[in-house]
Amino acid sequence: MPLDSSRMHALPFRLKVPGEDTFEGVNVISRSFKFHGMLRFDGEILRLEWAGSASVDEVSALDVSSRTLSLPSEQMELSAAYLRRAEFRGGWWRPRLELEAWEVDLLRIVPGEAGGVVRLWLARGDRELGRAAARAITTALRAQRVSDRTPHLELPAVTPPEGVG
Repeated sequence: MPLDSSRMHALPFRLKVPGEDTFEGVNVISRSFKFHGMLRFDGEILRLEWAGSASVDEVSALDVSSRTLSLPSEQMELSAAYLRRAEFRGGWWRPRLELEAWEVDLLRIVPGEAGGVVRLWLARGDRELGRAAARAITTALRAQRVSDRTPHLELPAVTPPEGVG
């Protein structure tokens, strides 16, 4: 049964995406990205929402320019059953919530995803909320796995025909 979403707190996070530098002749173009978002979990469905910006710095022999581009807001929803694990890591230093999917491509839409794992970086002040989210998701995962177990089927004993065996 889903939890009352009005009682569910949103967990703010950041996504870390590596920047990139390219060289075009004597010109250098540097791109960096910033993403922030919210995680919501109602006991069954996990919802990730994020938005971001890209900073582009260009340096040429005659000019230096900088611009910031807004990136569109995005979101995804998935059942907790699609997750292999949800784990709080980092403690006081570099707190984060790691989500790993059963399928490598499932979380690919999320910026910074690597090998089916998404790291949601948290502010230090949100550590306890991150721990609570990890516990809630893990509890839902365990409950899902228990309910998905199929009973072991006992096969009847086969009596070999006479003269065999």
